[in-house]
Amino acid sequence: MYVNMDLKLYDFLCSNSPFYISLMKAIEELNKGTVPNIFHFYIRPAYQFLYQYIIRLGIFDGKKGIIICFLNAYSVYIRFQELKKLRSNN
Repeated sequence: MYVNMDLKLYDFLCSNSPFYISLMKAIEELNKGTVPNIFHFYIRPAYQFLYQYIIRLGIFDGKKGIIICFLNAYSVYIRFQELKKLRSNN
């Protein structure tokens, strides 16, 4: 029962949440005038993962902690990919 619920939640988070939230955040960054560069695509997601995993103690959550930290970092990466698309369309 719990494993099935965890897998459903994981599938939902992987398929919907990072893209929707990242699009909204990309629009906010576009309004701020942020120009995405190599820092935003590689350094910032890596920093986000390490910050969540080590500083915010995601390491103690085990497998779930890694998944959550990865999804947070992935949403940062997707945010700036979406920002790049939005800026190229304007």
